[in-house]
Amino acid sequence: MSKGFIYRGQMSTRITREDPLPGNPYVAGARFTWGYAHTDLLNHCGYVDTLLLLLRGELPGAHERRLLERLLVGLSNPGPNHPAVRAAMTAGLSKSNTEHLLPLGLLVGGEARQTAAAWTFLRDLPDTTGDMGGPGFGSVFGEADPLLAQLAEHLLETGPWPMLTRAHSLVEHMCPQNRGWRLAGLVAAAAHDLGLDARRAIALYQLALAPAIAAHGIEQTHHPITAGPMLDDRDYELL
Repeated sequence: MSKGFIYRGQMSTRITREDPLPGNPYVAGARFTWGYAHTDLLNHCGYVDTLLLLLRGELPGAHERRLLERLLVGLSNPGPNHPAVRAAMTAGLSKSNTEHLLPLGLLVGGEARQTAAAWTFLRDLPDTTGDMGGPGFGSVFGEADPLLAQLAEHLLETGPWPMLTRAHSLVEHMCPQNRGWRLAGLVAAAAHDLGLDARRAIALYQLALAPAIAAHGIEQTHHPITAGPMLDDRDYELL
């Protein structure tokens, strides 16, 4: 053990409390999430409620629930050109084990690490933004993404969201340069308004994309490996 470091006997969590079965401390007879009984969550809460409870320790209000539901639906399928989805598709076609497809796609992640940078950028965004950009904003294959702009409008309809509103103003200034929302910026802005910090914004990004990664990856496992392109030798660069 390193000198000067005192390690605790076990890890602790504020999220979960478990009451063990008599005679077996490793099996829970009752479980509480941030003080809410598991059975109460089952009877009175939906998935979105429970997700936000786990991430921030509080159940959402009605407008927060609508915001998160729209965000999760809107990002549930970013399309096969998204790096995380394409990675899972390639792995599925290549006959990788099915249980590896989702973790592999999440590891590639596309803009997952950019989400934290976008969260910090928005936190420090001055009141007068001009047409500047930053992490989480720009173009996709040379174009502003119209579907993300559409999703942002739908999110803004769910309530008076200060950060989404400020970020939307930034995007409007960027439009003449054919730049706009990127996925990381939209998730980061929503995370701010939902009371989630930068690390939890990354988790929200990954949770939002997970259905598409899994579905597209599994679909490709049913196809022969010849269903994908094979690069010609001249397309490779030897180093």
